[in-house]
Amino acid sequence: MCIFVADFLNIFQMKKFIVIAIVMVATHLSCPQLQAQIFRGFDSYSVKDEVITEQEWTEAVKHRAEYNCIRDTMNWHKRKAAEVAVFETLGDEDKTAYVWTDLWLTNIGMFVERNETIVEIWHANDMEAVFVENGVADTCRIAGSDFGVYSKDGIFVGCEGFDCDNHVHLYFYQHVDSSAQCHIHLLGEYVCSAYLQNYNDENALAWYKGSLYWTGFDLHPSGKETRTFHKLSFLSSPAPEGGKSSSKSETKSYIDLGLPSGTLWCNQSEEGLYTHDDAVIRFGDALPTTEQWKELQNSCQWTWNGNGYKIVGPNGASIILPAAGRHLCDGTPERGSGYYWSASPFVKDNLILTFDNLFFTTSIVMFYYSSSCNQYSVRLIQMQ
Repeated sequence: MCIFVADFLNIFQMKKFIVIAIVMVATHLSCPQLQAQIFRGFDSYSVKDEVITEQEWTEAVKHRAEYNCIRDTMNWHKRKAAEVAVFETLGDEDKTAYVWTDLWLTNIGMFVERNETIVEIWHANDMEAVFVENGVADTCRIAGSDFGVYSKDGIFVGCEGFDCDNHVHLYFYQHVDSSAQCHIHLLGEYVCSAYLQNYNDENALAWYKGSLYWTGFDLHPSGKETRTFHKLSFLSSPAPEGGKSSSKSETKSYIDLGLPSGTLWCNQSEEGLYTHDDAVIRFGDALPTTEQWKELQNSCQWTWNGNGYKIVGPNGASIILPAAGRHLCDGTPERGSGYYWSASPFVKDNLILTFDNLFFTTSIVMFYYSSSCNQYSVRLIQMQ
C-alpha cells in the first residue's frame, strides 16, 4: 500500500546544505535542546523535525507493518549465497580482514515486499550495508546499523556509525534503476545532537504516512537527558518566479573532452567538501580513479585562471576545476589551493586508510595520499 504521492521518490536531489531553524509552536515543539540540526540535500523539499507526543509515536508504531518493509530471516543457504555475493565485491584487504574475523558479513535478511536482501558489513567502528538482488551484490555501500528501516515505497534510512549512539545522523536512500552499477542513490541526510534509542522494544525509527518517526534522548547543556519523540516531515519547496527550479541540476552536464578512455567529466564540482567516506557513500563509482585523474592531467592543457584551472581537452572542449580549499580532519579550513578526492586507495598506515587525491596550486599539479577524514572537493565522471 503506497502512501507517498507519486512525486515523493523524485523529491530528493543531493546538491546543497539546508539548515532549518524550527520555531516552537503550540504543543509540537521543535527540538529546543538540540545544539545542531542540519539537513543536507533534499533539494526539492524542506525537511522539518517536530517533537511530538508519546501517543503520536505509539500510533505510528501500531501501523509499522503497514508502512515499513519487514526484515525477515532467511534459511542458511540463501544467507550464505548473499554473503558470498558481497564477499566477491570486497577488496583484498577487506577479504583478509574477513578471514581473520576483523570484518563481519552479518545481520543478513530479506525485505520480502521488495525482494531485496541486505547484508551488513561490520568493521572496526563502522557498520555499513549492501543490498543483494538476484544473487548480485550492489557496488555501493550504504549506512546500515540495527536502526535501519525501509519504507514500502522504496526509501531506506540507515544510521552513521556502528550503532548511532552518540548522535542522530540519518542517511536517506532510494533504490534506482537496477541496470545501473550502483542501485542506491543518496537522497539526503539529517543530523542532530540527540541520539537514538529504542522504546518499549520497538525500533527507534518507523515510517508512517510519508513521515519518518524517531525517538531517543535530547541532551541538555546541563548533561540531563530527556526522551523525546520526533516526526520528520517533508514539505514541498515552492519554485522561484517563472516556475523554474534554481537548482544547479539544470546546468549540470558531462563533457566529452576527447580523452582516449572516453571518460566524460562533469562540468561542475559537487557543492561542499566531503570526507572520503562520505564521498564514496554519496557518489560510488562516479568518483574518478587516480588513473582517470592522471589521464585528465596528461591529455589536456591546464591553464590557471586566477581561482583554479581551465582544462582544455584534445577536442577543444573544456571544464573548470576551482581551487576550493579543504578542511583538515580537525575542521581547520585551508584556502587557496585545490584538493580533489580520487576513488583509489593508497596505503594502510597505522590502521588509518589513506587515499590518493589531486592537489594543485598556481604552479603545480600533483598527486599524493591523504587521510580519509580530510574534507576535499569532488568532481564526478561518467563512462561513455
